[in-house]
Amino acid sequence: MAVSGACQASVMVQPSVVVHPDGPALLVTCDWTAALAALQEINLACSAIASAVRNLGAEDRDHLLELSPKLLVVTLVRGRPLAAEAVVLDTLVLAHSEADPPWYTLTPKPIGAGFLISRRLAPWTDPLLTVADPLVANSVGMWMSLRHLSDLRIEKDLDDVGEQIARQHIERVTSILERAANEVLAQTSHVAELLSAREPEAEVVEEMRGAVGALAESLGGFRIRDTVALAEQAENVVGLALVSRATWIDSVLGGLSE
Repeated sequence: MAVSGACQASVMVQPSVVVHPDGPALLVTCDWTAALAALQEINLACSAIASAVRNLGAEDRDHLLELSPKLLVVTLVRGRPLAAEAVVLDTLVLAHSEADPPWYTLTPKPIGAGFLISRRLAPWTDPLLTVADPLVANSVGMWMSLRHLSDLRIEKDLDDVGEQIARQHIERVTSILERAANEVLAQTSHVAELLSAREPEAEVVEEMRGAVGALAESLGGFRIRDTVALAEQAENVVGLALVSRATWIDSVLGGLSE
């Protein structure tokens, strides 16, 4: 299966079908020289893989569908995974869809370090690489809480019991949101300080500080009707957190190679 696309990754398709908890799967690795490039281009790589599946001849496509219901796309940086996870794509969907894989299918899923090690793909293990992981996790949690609140549709004619249930639910979600927001504020300061020391020219540091500061100010005394706009702000913070983490990882890996 030939794979090409507008990305800088080295894409390799392993010739054998591997055993995976979700069933037989074909293992595809995409190797980048930098984590930031991997973050920016994984969607292009998956689009190229989907195109390659669609363009298979009928016999080859049927053979692939029979032997390998899933494709495991493992992101490598400098020849090794950053974590024991993979994007899991459904070959049947890829073969019969003209569209690229939707964004929500490109979220990596855990696959187990043992599985990767058995394929000679041991993940990077330096603990410094995970420094920015809590920033990303809490940014995502904050965004999801705001998205949930923005999607709520509370009827105006609720009885007293219904109003109490709705109020308690909003209070629970708001409490989770506040904890995540406080963590994001603290972790932004921590990661920004570390990243500035290693990469003083990294523009994402000030962008992240500005976006988080603006969101924190907007969250002060917010109302439910404000959550659509707040969720958009939080989505921008998630993107900057991901870039910050990738920039940090590249800095750490650069130090390891020196």
